[in-house]
Amino acid sequence: SGYPTVSGLPPRPSPGPTVPATTFTVTTTPKPAPPMVCDLNCYGVASTPVPLPGGNGNGVPADTIEACRSMCYATDGCEAIIYGKGMCWGKKDIRTSKCADGDGYVTEMLRENPWGTCSVVGDPHTTTFDARGGAAGVGPSTETEEGTYWIVKSAELQIQGFFGYSPRFPAAASLIGVAVTGALIQNHELYYMYVGPEGTLGQDGFAAWWDSTPILNNGFPDTYEDQFIEAIYSNLDPSDFSNKARSTIGGTSGDLPSYYFIIAPGIHLYALMGQTTMNTVVTMRKLHVEMDGWCGNFDCDAPNDTLPFLIKRGVAAPVEDSVNLFKKASFVPAPLGFMVTKQGHTPSLADCSEETLAKAKRSCPSGPQQDACKMDCCANPEHGCWGSDDIAAAAITQAAPSPGPTLPATTVTV
Repeated sequence: SGYPTVSGLPPRPSPGPTVPATTFTVTTTPKPAPPMVCDLNCYGVASTPVPLPGGNGNGVPADTIEACRSMCYATDGCEAIIYGKGMCWGKKDIRTSKCADGDGYVTEMLRENPWGTCSVVGDPHTTTFDARGGAAGVGPSTETEEGTYWIVKSAELQIQGFFGYSPRFPAAASLIGVAVTGALIQNHELYYMYVGPEGTLGQDGFAAWWDSTPILNNGFPDTYEDQFIEAIYSNLDPSDFSNKARSTIGGTSGDLPSYYFIIAPGIHLYALMGQTTMNTVVTMRKLHVEMDGWCGNFDCDAPNDTLPFLIKRGVAAPVEDSVNLFKKASFVPAPLGFMVTKQGHTPSLADCSEETLAKAKRSCPSGPQQDACKMDCCANPEHGCWGSDDIAAAAITQAAPSPGPTLPATTVTV
């Protein structure tokens, strides 16, 4: 699957992560929802086949989509269908980040919602659940001002990110910390962030808490486990979590100091540590309640998660103090001075030198991610370009033995 195998958890079937074997009580029991219809073809690595009656997993004839649905509902383990051109396929573990454009086919989620991946990287650029890693033709949304923002906002799960300035990007905010809570995870609380002290660069400046208790603080590497969470602090390969995870601070290859959390019932959070900032990747199933935030509303419509729509829906601005998870947590240190003090003017492509733009053109990928990459180059011409030989990452890498988690040979980019 491309996800680390964590001690104590069963192997994860490709291509989606699974919930730990322990049974957890979730406070909200959703009623069956109407099919979630996506104009996508989630074949191959984007799903796991479920053979339908009369078939072997390679599809069966169906005159109508209603007939296709009926076959899936009558088959144990069938969560979704792909239907098109008179053929029907049963599927489970749909991963929309790997789906192709529909082109005459549709994917419907019948029993379980799909898995999605959202990444928050650089200063910071957010690639939503629906953007499919850029494959949907929609670039990331960017927020350069300091503050705490909604990453995922819903009645069942709240994920917030603190964006702050850094010595590397003094005029454009980057992700500094993440806070997670909500009824879906039994109102437990996870925090991880850079705390310093000032002058401490890299992994030694990061800290994590679970329900106000410090975790992953027994040296490097380290693990933590209880009934509701599996946590890893080790050298991991960012590319195994997202092809955006290395952006700006991750160089081009190799394992780097990282956090990886799995919270029941299946919320996956990965963090790549930079000098004083981080990149984070959220992988989870679409919720059975409305969701929004910088990671989007997860409705298979990427364009409606661009910045103008986030502003219209009221989720683009910093959160109010009354719901700010960082301010509610007395055990989390206040931001360091440089994190909330902007130095200089906000970088833009219009102010970028011709020399830097030429460098950006050479190093930045083509496609919808290109402008975000160019923006990082302009913010820090020496070390901001994606895919450069990142000295920040190289300087903090430690050759440490694995504390238990191992990476499978297959590399998955989402």
